[in-house]
Amino acid sequence: MTQIKAEIKPTEPVAAPVSSPRPPVILHQSIRVKTVKTGKKKKSRYSFGLGTIQHLERGVTRSLETATKGVARTFSEYSDRSNKSARKKRDGALRDGIENWTKALSKGMRIAGEAPFDFVKNLSSGPGSKQVRETVRLLTPPPLR
Repeated sequence: MTQIKAEIKPTEPVAAPVSSPRPPVILHQSIRVKTVKTGKKKKSRYSFGLGTIQHLERGVTRSLETATKGVARTFSEYSDRSNKSARKKRDGALRDGIENWTKALSKGMRIAGEAPFDFVKNLSSGPGSKQVRETVRLLTPPPLR
């Protein structure tokens, strides 16, 4: 599939006659058309035996990013709610502090709750996923298997 990208190039300004106070009128602009190829995304390549480790690292990174977004959402939500309470009534930020904190925490936890899934999703589909599952099975106690 190709995309067409148009690049508009302004024409050279035309010198106006000295007696005319108005700027010149541009009648047309030149247009150059470029085609941009959009193909499939390249497949990641790994050295022998290192694919599993890199998939594990990518899963950990993605899950930490999601958890961080959740924490950031919690604090920004708390800040907004606290400011709103402070504007509404005297000592409002202190009076509504627990309510503001719990509501902000619930919104942040909705986002951060996806972190374990982000970690496991990357592991279960990558190379060596069977090896990772067997290792986890070995490390868990028998009642939890």
